[in-house]
Amino acid sequence: MITNKPSPRTKKSWKAPLTSFVKMLEKRICGIMSYAEFRITSGKVEATNRVIKTIRRQAYGFNDDEYFFLRIIDHSRKSHPT
Repeated sequence: MITNKPSPRTKKSWKAPLTSFVKMLEKRICGIMSYAEFRITSGKVEATNRVIKTIRRQAYGFNDDEYFFLRIIDHSRKSHPT
C-alpha cells in the first residue's frame, strides 16, 4: 500500500545528517552572521599562511632563521595579481 507518510525507517535515515547539519550551524552561527553583516573574509590571511608554508617547505635546510624571515618579507613586497 502506498501512502504519503514516511516510514519510521525513512525517518531514521535522514534524521542523523540533519541533526549534524544543525549542530554545525549552531557552532558557526557567529561567523556566518558576521560575514552577512560586514562581508569580510579571511581569504588574504589564508593565502599568506599558504605562502609561508610553501616557503618553509622550500627552505628546508636553511642554516639560519633570519634568511627564512627575509624570504617571507621579500615575498610580501612583490606585487601579486588579486
